[in-house]
Amino acid sequence: MTTMTKADSMTEISALRCELVTDFSRLEELSPDWQRWARGNESATIFQQWEWVRAFWKVYGGSLSLCSLAIHRGEKTLGILPLVRRGEAIEFLGSLESDYNDLLCEDGCAAPVLQVAMEFLLQSPFSWTSGVLDYIPANSQIARNIPYL
Repeated sequence: MTTMTKADSMTEISALRCELVTDFSRLEELSPDWQRWARGNESATIFQQWEWVRAFWKVYGGSLSLCSLAIHRGEKTLGILPLVRRGEAIEFLGSLESDYNDLLCEDGCAAPVLQVAMEFLLQSPFSWTSGVLDYIPANSQIARNIPYL
């Protein structure tokens, strides 16, 4: 078993890049990974399933601005924090109708993916004045990895 040091963790994080996804067609391109992550995550609910997100977007997408964050290492996508902007507020994609929200990512990558996504939001290239990231279950990727931030 290899123990990761703080320096190793910082090196890993510095190798990651964040893509701001503002077009739903780009999110559709990433949907095979999304679907795989949702199927492989025992804490994922119907609200993390791609089919539900696509149906939600068809109904509500016209009144929201997509601002999801896709985290990559090289050409490989490691995770997606599904977000939208309503006015000046950031919230989860689907939060108008979902009971549970979460990060989707490769197994074992939640902490660095979440850290890069949060750092990106804090230095965001788009305008927002508030964020409501709600309905996060205790067993979610986000809740389990907040202590590592």
